Amino acid sequence: MSFKKKALSGVFWSSIQSFGTQAVSFVISIILARLLLPAEFGLIAMLAVFMGIGNTLLNAGLGESLIRTKDPTEEDYSTVFFSI
Repeated sequence: MSFKKKALSGVFWSSIQSFGTQAVSFVISIILARLLLPAEFGLIAMLAVFMGIGNTLLNAGLGESLIRTKDPTEEDYSTVFFSI
């Protein structure tokens, strides 16, 4: 298989994963909106926003920086693996 075909296959499967994740999240949101009161659903939505921001900050290159570190210490490993 050529490099171009491998790249296109990877893009295809990554797109399927991304759209699938969004579709499942959308369906779950619809189910929760039907089951919960508006105030409760709003609290869950606010929590989801803060969790999304937290995940973005936690995953903002910590793993990549650990890979690039010449001599990582135990503290470096614990920072990456216990905070995620």
